[in-house]
Amino acid sequence: MEKCNFRVGSLKDTSYEDEPDILEEWEQYYLRENMKMEVIGVFEEFPCNSLYAELVLMVCEDGKVFAYEDEQMHLVAKSLKELFDYGLQFPGIEQYYRGQSFEDMTDAEWDRVKKSTKEVAVKKQHQDMLEHMEESYLIDLAIIKQRLQTEQPSRMSSNKERCGGNRRRNMPKKSSTWSTHFNMGEDDFVKGNHKLKHHRRHKQSPQKADLCQTCVRPVSTTTSVLC
Repeated sequence: MEKCNFRVGSLKDTSYEDEPDILEEWEQYYLRENMKMEVIGVFEEFPCNSLYAELVLMVCEDGKVFAYEDEQMHLVAKSLKELFDYGLQFPGIEQYYRGQSFEDMTDAEWDRVKKSTKEVAVKKQHQDMLEHMEESYLIDLAIIKQRLQTEQPSRMSSNKERCGGNRRRNMPKKSSTWSTHFNMGEDDFVKGNHKLKHHRRHKQSPQKADLCQTCVRPVSTTTSVLC
């Protein structure tokens, strides 16, 4: 293994300084039994799967030395003396993954965890957060609903105006024939119809009349017919 720089320090001297709860996870989520741990330093630019390319070293309350690498705990030495005499063993003699400590728990152990002071506090904090979010969501929904009700009438009015404008633009223009026909009085229409019939009759038999009393048109020299 290549030589790496080891920097002595606590959790605040590592890349996890902004995650104060992570030490508690290391103590509870990996080993079969909860063990207090103390960070003693970090290997910098260590060839591992850590996000920060760091291998954090910590001493357990039973004297064993563990190293943390991206949600995996390694037992790298059985004591500090072994670490100083022979160096760390990586990958570790034993390896533990996050959540492994809960695999073999009995129902009674789970009940104790659920009823613990810490678990109750976490659950209450989560419930308070949900209630606060619910209240905030309801306020936002009321605002959205009010805006929709306000905007809907104006949108409908605007649509009606646009539709009316389109109908006026698409309406055909009145022709002179159309206007004359529908503005014609009843008497004018009867007279016009009578003249039309009269001209058709004379066209078919012009010899029957010499003078049309309506249009004063000579038709024949011997006979006159009333239209």
